[in-house]
This record gives sequence, C-alpha cells and structure tokens, in this order.
Amino acid sequence: MIDNMKKRDKHFCYTLGLISYPAGGLKAEVKLKRLFSRARDKKTRFAEQDLSDKQLPQVAETLGQEWEQAAIHLGLKTKDLDDIRAKHRSVAMQKLKMLRLWKCRRPPGEATAQDLLRGLEDLEDLPVETRLLLEGRALSNEQLLKVAETLGQEWERAAIHLELKTKDLDGIKAENMTVIMQKYKMLQLWQSQRPLGKDRAQDLQRGLNDLEDLPVETRLLLTEFCWSHESFGSGQESPGLMSPSLPLEMHEGDSELGKFS
Repeated sequence: MIDNMKKRDKHFCYTLGLISYPAGGLKAEVKLKRLFSRARDKKTRFAEQDLSDKQLPQVAETLGQEWEQAAIHLGLKTKDLDDIRAKHRSVAMQKLKMLRLWKCRRPPGEATAQDLLRGLEDLEDLPVETRLLLEGRALSNEQLLKVAETLGQEWERAAIHLELKTKDLDGIKAENMTVIMQKYKMLQLWQSQRPLGKDRAQDLQRGLNDLEDLPVETRLLLTEFCWSHESFGSGQESPGLMSPSLPLEMHEGDSELGKFS
C-alpha cells in the first residue's frame, strides 16, 4: 500500500516523511514555501517587491512641499521629521530620508509601491506625478514566476538582453540551486534595477524582443500580461491569467516547483 502511495503522490509522502527529499530539495522547498506562502489563498495576490534604493529617489523627486504631511500619513512622528531636517539641509535629501525611514520600519514585503500609495491615498494634495509613478502596474512576483517557467536554456542569453551582467548571473547561480529559482531571481533582479513605471510586461517584452530563440510560450504570456494591464485597472487581476493554478510548461531540472502546483 505504501509503495503504491509513493508512486501516486510523492509530495504527500514527502510531507509524511515516508520518503526523503532529493539532495538540496528540502532547502528549495522551504525557500519557495516562504516566498509564496501568501499565495496559498487564491484570493490573496503574491507580494510585490519592496521599493528599491534606486526607486525611492524617483518617488522623492515627485513630492513637493507636502512631503512632511505625507510623512505623517505614513506613520512617522514629528520628532522623526525634526531629526531628518537637523541632519540634512537639502530638501531633496530630507524627502528621500523620510521615505527610507518609512521603508525601514515596514516589515519585509510591505514596502511596495502599492503599500506606499495606500499610505498616501488620504493625502488630499498628493501630486498627480507621485500617484501615477506608484501606479506603474509592475509585474507581480506571480507573473515573474510564470514567465520564468516558460524560459528554457536560453534564459542566460535573455538576461544579457535585459542588460544584466555576467557577474549578476554568477551570483544568482551560486545562491540558488534549482534552475527555476535562478530564472525567477534573474527576472526579479531585472525588475529591481528598472525605474518605477518601466518594469511592466511591455518593458520586459521590449527587452526580449530581439532574442531570436525566445520561446513562443514566453512571447504569448507577455502579450497576455500586456493585454491584462490594459484591460484591468491597477491593482486588479485578469481572472484566468492570474490564477495560481494556471498550468505552465516545466523544463528539465525544474521539478522542485512541481510540489507547489
């Protein structure tokens, strides 16, 4: 009976401890579970990436004299603002330090563009430029994963087309054992290096357009995401495209991900 169960449902047997994970498999499982734990409930969207150090200055530049009121809306105290003004004479630096302090006090995964926009939505004089920048409709982590799953052996050439460096790829491969995680982390790195509003499906599609052996599945998926962003407002999802259960092609060496489908 147990032998039949092992053949029929390996993942269930892994959970019960009836069979052991392959070498490195447990580490990959824990990593992916932590990364995608919020996707267990299909009504919950995957967390987007926190605003990067390159993106925060772009937001700061759009803020005007209302930046101190924005800070209060974001939960900072008057003492925080006094300390920032005392240490930095430049208004541009004051705005940037305010945003960095907000990010520093947020839990990991809760300092995204959408989190910042939510914190500022009751600020009546929030500049239009700030709102548009934060509504950039960036690719979500779930969408990046789906794109990664469609990429094959050409993923490293894709990274070069996306202007990542060889040392970036070396670092990714050194830190991530499974191929699917390497491809996913490559796309995350690309996104983190892009300016706000320039990390959408259209931008990824444009960056990969000249890659001759880009899989048809990748082109079709990005086209669908582009359509989704045009057809649905910011923060909304296309029911069919964004479902965590959407089946995608798996490539050799990517079997770790199968445990979560």
